Amino acid sequence: MFYDVILDGLKKFAGEIIGVILLIAAWRIFPGLRKLFGKYNSLKDSESKPVQDEGEVERLKNELQRQKEALAQAEAQKAEEAKRREEMQRELEAKHFAAMGDDEFIELCKSGDVAQVKKAIEYGANANAGDNMDWTALRFVTNNTRMKNLLRSYGAK
Repeated sequence: MFYDVILDGLKKFAGEIIGVILLIAAWRIFPGLRKLFGKYNSLKDSESKPVQDEGEVERLKNELQRQKEALAQAEAQKAEEAKRREEMQRELEAKHFAAMGDDEFIELCKSGDVAQVKKAIEYGANANAGDNMDWTALRFVTNNTRMKNLLRSYGAK
């Protein structure tokens, strides 16, 4: 048992020694590794050195300012595009609601979407729309108090 512990320790130690020997051999055999590590170290060193040239500092400040301005311009264009899309959406809704037939309006009222019904009426839908039996939308929404109140507020009978 005691010998097993010693043997395991020697195996681990030998494994570490072999790893170090392989690393040294690879370092000597493959000059590309030395070049790679040399480039990495030179890059690391250059990153940590402060910029000495005042002209370089000024150039970097100007570049940063240009990037900030470009970002602000892109954000402004994005906001304008969103505003245009929103306006187009409102125009499409207005056209849809203005062209809405009585049956469509009654179905919209039945759906229970008070906000959409309000938009439809504001964009020109008839609050007194009736079906082929002259039943108005108000008769179809008897269980929806909010919808009834909305339709009545716009003169539905």
